Amino acid sequence: MTTGILVREYANIVIFLIALIYVTVKLLRCKRLFTHLNFESEKVKRGINIVLIPLIYAGILFELYEYYPLVLDLPYVLNKSYCAEKAISRGYDHADPEFYEKRYVDMEINGKIEEMTLYSYEINENEEYRLIYLPNSKLGQVVPDIK
Repeated sequence: MTTGILVREYANIVIFLIALIYVTVKLLRCKRLFTHLNFESEKVKRGINIVLIPLIYAGILFELYEYYPLVLDLPYVLNKSYCAEKAISRGYDHADPEFYEKRYVDMEINGKIEEMTLYSYEINENEEYRLIYLPNSKLGQVVPDIK
């Protein structure tokens, strides 16, 4: 798997962790997150902070939860021990077939259908592809067959 893909995905985790730390430090120092609001009433400012702070925390924690399988794959990434299999696509993604991009496709691997996030060009239904992927997050890359 290329390092560009992994750097992009793990950078998202780092950004959300930094956001979580920033929000926590700001709240501990200022007792409010939004100190620059231009309202006359302190009750309105406090009400906005009471509503928005839990929403921001919930959003950041939800995103970190979504990336949890990628954190479990960190030992595989560090050891460069990826899963390599031949798979048949059971879904397709024709969105902009000229570009190499992130695609969400159902793939059949050893008779079991997995929802995968693949970096690839166009993926056609019922075609066989060679995949390199991480086992927990199902993040992978379609590689050309070397003949």
